[in-house]
Amino acid sequence: MELVGERYRPGLGTAIQVAFSLGYMLQPVLAYKLRDEFWYQVAATSPNLVFPFIVMYVQMQFLTVALVVL
Repeated sequence: MELVGERYRPGLGTAIQVAFSLGYMLQPVLAYKLRDEFWYQVAATSPNLVFPFIVMYVQMQFLTVALVVL
């Protein structure tokens, strides 16, 4: 949050907290839909398994663009 200008900090702080709040609100819905504890754990942790690959893909795209510009 310190990386943005002082003008944008309130909006960014609100956006971050909205994302966390939505995650907390979706947990009971997910638990209600997936009654079995095993599938609830699979659904709750699967974004954590996919996220590193998304980050690597974005970094590779950024590095490719940076190399082309240089």
